[in-house]
Amino acid sequence: WGSLIADDSWHAIAAHAAESFGLYHTVAFIESNTTQTMAKRDTRFDEGSLNLKVLQSGIFGPKTNVSVDFYSNIVTEGGSGDDISLLRENLQRG
Repeated sequence: WGSLIADDSWHAIAAHAAESFGLYHTVAFIESNTTQTMAKRDTRFDEGSLNLKVLQSGIFGPKTNVSVDFYSNIVTEGGSGDDISLLRENLQRG
């Protein structure tokens, strides 16, 4: 199972983890350094962070692999961000 992750509530994450406990072999999240409106945001699930440790603590099941990969939206010098669009993020949902 996979999903984008950002500023999601721990209540929503925990509810999904409880409902699917032990169901998935792998849970994969993608976290971006920008929002859907191209505003910059701080990442929450960096390597070694408490948030990542909680996600990987077994809340999805004792044998479930949990990973967070990062998507970096880099705006070129002089670019507005519109030149990148949301195409790549929307393709990740496919």
